[in-house]
Amino acid sequence: MAIVHAIPDLSPLSTQHLHDDTTGGVATRPPLCFFSRARRCLLRSTMALVQLLGPAAASAETLRIAVALPLSGPQAGIGRDLQAALEFALADTRPLPDDTRPRVAFSWHDDGCSAEGGLAAAKAITAKADDLPFAVIGHTCASAARLAAPVYDAAGVLFFDTDPTPTTASLPSKAQSRRFTFAGTGSQGTLIGQALLAADPSARIAFIRDRTALAQSTLAPVARALGEAGRGVVLVETFAGAEKDFAALARRVKATGITHVALAAFASEAVLLVAELRKAVPALTIIAAEQLADVEFGRASGGISEGVQVAVKPDASAYPKAQDLARRLIGDGHAASRAALTGYTAFEVAMDAVEMVRQDAHFDGTAWANRRHETILGPIQFDSGGNADLSSHMLYTWRGGELLPPGCAPGACERLLR
Repeated sequence: MAIVHAIPDLSPLSTQHLHDDTTGGVATRPPLCFFSRARRCLLRSTMALVQLLGPAAASAETLRIAVALPLSGPQAGIGRDLQAALEFALADTRPLPDDTRPRVAFSWHDDGCSAEGGLAAAKAITAKADDLPFAVIGHTCASAARLAAPVYDAAGVLFFDTDPTPTTASLPSKAQSRRFTFAGTGSQGTLIGQALLAADPSARIAFIRDRTALAQSTLAPVARALGEAGRGVVLVETFAGAEKDFAALARRVKATGITHVALAAFASEAVLLVAELRKAVPALTIIAAEQLADVEFGRASGGISEGVQVAVKPDASAYPKAQDLARRLIGDGHAASRAALTGYTAFEVAMDAVEMVRQDAHFDGTAWANRRHETILGPIQFDSGGNADLSSHMLYTWRGGELLPPGCAPGACERLLR
C-alpha cells in the first residue's frame, strides 16, 4: 500500500498522473529529468545536490521514495520491522492543517534478502527513466545492497543503505557516489583497542581468549590498534573450550602486573575465568567482546560481572530520542531492531536532503558532507565516502546485573531490544 504524507515545500511545477503499481490506482508524481532533460536540470558539479537528488527534488507536489526490503523469505521479519518504522517516520512528518507542501509516497519492493533479489528490485525501481524515485531506502541485507547500489548510481538516484553490516572502509566510490550508509565503521575489536589506548600509558595489557577463530579475529584489530600507537601487550593467554580451572592463569596475570585485560570468550568459561581474575587482581579492568553480553555472565552469582565492559551493537537504550519509536514499534508487535531505527533515520536524512534543495539548489556535495543531521540516533554526519559517523559498537557496562549503555545507572535505562 502506498502511504502519502506532506514534506517541505519545493518549487511547484507541473505534475503528471501515473499508474501506481503498489495500489492499482493513480498517484501524482513529478516529471523527472535525469536523462532527457539532464543538461538543463543538473548542476555542473558532479557532487552537487541537484545532481545527487535529481530534479524530482525541485518539481513535485508528490515525491516518491522507493523502499526495498526483504518482505519474503527468512528475513521478512526484519523487513516488516523496518517497514513499520518507515510508516511511523512518515506519520511523524504530519503537516499543519493549512500546509500546502508536497506529499511523499512510498513504493514497496521485495528484495528477498538476496543478491539476485536486490538486483531485480533495483532494476524495477529504475526501469523508467521518466519515473525515477526521489530516493531509495533499504536493502538491509548486504548481498542485496551490493548489487543494487551501482544500479541506483547509474540512474542518478540517491540511495540510503540500511544494511547494518559495519564497514572498515568507505563503501561508496566514484562509481557509487550517491550511496550513504548508517552502519558505522570499524569493529568491536577497534573499539576495544581505542578503549585500551585511552587508559593510562602505564597500563599493562593482557589478551585472554579461547582458541576459536572468532576470538582470534576479534582481538586482531585490538593488537593492530595498540601496535600502531606503539603500545605493547605484556601477556597473551589462550585456553581450550570447556576449561574449568583458571587459577594458574589468574596467578600469571597477577605476577606480571596486568592492569587491563582484553577478553574474548564465551559466557560459560568467562564466568569461571573472571571469578579467578577478580580474586587475583580485584581492581583489574576487563573489556570484553560481545559474547559477554549474555545474561548467563551478567547475572552470575557473586557479582563477578560488575564493572566489566562489553563491546556491543547499541540498542535503543543508547539513544534517548529513539526510545519513543522503540516503544511504538514494540506496542505494534514489531522489534525495535537497529535496522528499524536505521530506516527511520534514513528517512530523516532524506528529508534533510529535500530541504537543502528546496532552500538552495546550488548546495554541492561538500556542503552536504559538512552538514550535521539531527536524527533519532543523535547528530550524524557523512564522510567523503558516504559513511555516517556512527559507531558500529559501543562499550556497555554490567551494573547490578544489567548491561547498560554509557551514562545509564541501574534501573534508569529501559532496555528495549535485548
